[in-house]
Amino acid sequence: MNSSQLFIYAVPAFAVLMLVEWIAYRRDPDRAANGQSGRDTASNIATYTIGRVLRPLAQNLVPFSAVIVVAALTPLHLSPQHWWVWVLGFVVTDFCYYWAHRADHRIRLMWTAHSVHHSSQYFNLSTAIRLSWVHPVASTMRGFAWVPAALIGLPPWMIFLLQAIGLLYQFPIHTQRVDTLPRPIEFLFNTPAHHRIHHASNQPYIDKNYGGIFIVWDRLFGSFAEKSEPIRYGLTKNIETDNPLKVNYHELAAMIRDVRHANSWRGRFGYVFGPPGWSERTPVSSETVSDATATLSADAVATRQLVDAVSAHRSADAMNTYRSMEATAERQLVDATTAPRSADAATASRSVPMAKRGGAASERQSAEGSTPRQSAAPQPVR
Repeated sequence: MNSSQLFIYAVPAFAVLMLVEWIAYRRDPDRAANGQSGRDTASNIATYTIGRVLRPLAQNLVPFSAVIVVAALTPLHLSPQHWWVWVLGFVVTDFCYYWAHRADHRIRLMWTAHSVHHSSQYFNLSTAIRLSWVHPVASTMRGFAWVPAALIGLPPWMIFLLQAIGLLYQFPIHTQRVDTLPRPIEFLFNTPAHHRIHHASNQPYIDKNYGGIFIVWDRLFGSFAEKSEPIRYGLTKNIETDNPLKVNYHELAAMIRDVRHANSWRGRFGYVFGPPGWSERTPVSSETVSDATATLSADAVATRQLVDAVSAHRSADAMNTYRSMEATAERQLVDATTAPRSADAATASRSVPMAKRGGAASERQSAEGSTPRQSAAPQPVR
């Protein structure tokens, strides 16, 4: 059985699984709004159907011709009669897939083809068959990733078959209906939880979790990420169309426009072989952007903590000041209440002798009143 026959037999299974998922979403309307779209699913199926006609020559025979040539020239030849050769081939081809997939995201020419798969703003089983049509140059570059498997002596047909098995494995992990699996499985294998992160378009998930069957490659080479915030599917700049033709060639058209408007050969080279998002004016890789974003996020957290600490300190100072003012006001109130009472007491103590003196004066005034005094005679004016 070759890889083409394997996919033909797998199509009915794809259809059944997509139908089951569709029914599950119909029974769960709350999740269906974010999990599926009729137009998006139709676009995915149309893209796959047309691709089955256009892809065989452009993305199978030509790209893997390098594998065939290297397998014929290598002095090593491993026999598929030994079980350990199959185990070795299984691991090696998945390792090759990891680097091919990583190149799909890191080289814009290859991204023009792979972006088709990531352009859906939904994540379901139909997304798995949203594959590019004819991108012969990008596909040929991708085919070189399996040359190491041919160099160690694996037969070309075994390489193609194991690669097809790896792609079949990835079909059921394109779903939101399966939650996190047991920890040993999540540690070793690529799971729906890991692949959902790979399809996210928000930081810190961009360019993460490239693994096909095994996720350990991502753990080893620093491209692994776990969920830390809600996932947003699609591209960083979504295309907002379900037209299969535009879906397949929107990024290629954008790359050609950038090359045409480049100011130098360096710019033209960068727009073709640099990472997606590379600009002649700001030649920064997405890894640098990720690092900068992470740094800014860390700075923002530190700043927030500093502001909180200052606010807490100021709040403590304000509370102390308030308590001091409250105590002062309370003392002033006590003093103000006590002062009138003291004044009344002092007034009362002075009123008694004044009354006695007043009485004596009255008696003298009465005695003098009985014998009026003579007023002095006026002096003449001179």
